[in-house]
Amino acid sequence: MAAIALKQSEYYSIPCDDAHVYTLTSGKVEIYACTPEGSANYHKMFFAVFEPGEDFFPLVGAQSLLEISLFAMTDADISEAETEQIPPDVFVEKAGRWFKKLCDLPWG
Repeated sequence: MAAIALKQSEYYSIPCDDAHVYTLTSGKVEIYACTPEGSANYHKMFFAVFEPGEDFFPLVGAQSLLEISLFAMTDADISEAETEQIPPDVFVEKAGRWFKKLCDLPWG
């Protein structure tokens, strides 16, 4: 399991893949969906503020047109786990919380 350490006010982009799940282990981050940095029509949409213990997944199936970007509101630590190493029942629980958070967004 890899670890990512962010300092307050630092940004970090999560690569687009379906092989990893991320968990905020300390600190507080804002999560955004973004077009790739440097694209002609760069756009960023706020998703949510995450606190320790919350899980998030990279965006997949978007053909790399969107990526997840984190902004560290405080110093933050994030663990990265390979999806194949997570027991199926735990994976379903983590994914359910993530997608519920996405569904609760004010789309429109």
